[in-house]
Amino acid sequence: QSLLEDKDRLEELRRSYDDEARLNESFIVLTVGASLGLVADNNAVIIGAMVVAPWILPLRVAVFAILIGQARLLSRSLITLVAGAGITLILSMGLGLIARSQGLLVVEALPEQIVARLEPNTFDLGIALTAGAIATYAKVNPGAVSSMAGTAIAVALVPPVCVMGLMLSGPDISSAQGPALLYAANLLGILIGGITVLAIREPYFRDKLRCRRRSRLPVLLALGLAVLVGQKLYGRYEQYRYRLNREVAQKQIESEIRYYLKNETLTFGANDAVELEKVVFDWPDFWEQN
Repeated sequence: QSLLEDKDRLEELRRSYDDEARLNESFIVLTVGASLGLVADNNAVIIGAMVVAPWILPLRVAVFAILIGQARLLSRSLITLVAGAGITLILSMGLGLIARSQGLLVVEALPEQIVARLEPNTFDLGIALTAGAIATYAKVNPGAVSSMAGTAIAVALVPPVCVMGLMLSGPDISSAQGPALLYAANLLGILIGGITVLAIREPYFRDKLRCRRRSRLPVLLALGLAVLVGQKLYGRYEQYRYRLNREVAQKQIESEIRYYLKNETLTFGANDAVELEKVVFDWPDFWEQN
């Protein structure tokens, strides 16, 4: 049975989404708090900041606005989302400048939480699609509200923008491209995943998507952008896979060299005072290999 057979249910959803699209004091305060928390290299603080971050709410509104063809509601949700991203980007750039001046943010020794968001790949886009579907399902199914915290952690939108700001404070534009791609993948994944769930679950939204050009155009645009982002992420996935295979091969080769020198040569095998300190590989990088 469709949740939207009763028109009162549709109006209830409309009012609820309208509240979530507002750029109000609570949205700004939670955005600032999440941005400050994610600068800390502390897992507990970072997870708490992800749960607090309110960005998934206006993005979920955008899903609803696209399907019902409400341009005003869509523009409000996007303005709120852009404002949140702008606040986080400026704040993280300022914190990055302070941290670099104090020697607390060094490229050669970046915190683990920052490094993890510098090299996204296609897996991140898949996770975002799933998380977007869950977030929207939780909205139309009151029994699944508890899933929102897990969704906020799985596909957080604030961390990549925060890392992007920290990198731009360098300025390190090349390193900022990774978190920018991750942010785009998360945003598009949540959007497309949410649209898919509502279109599958509700005949009302399916009819709107089929009959209204105003609803179809944003969906097609989002799909086109997702394909472009996916291609970029796949290239990074190929780099990641090459690097991983190279590390495994290096360890195997180094082990064989150590065994041979220790057991098959007089230089090492007959002299306990001689030790092999390290093996240096002149290995081509991904671009040279391809």
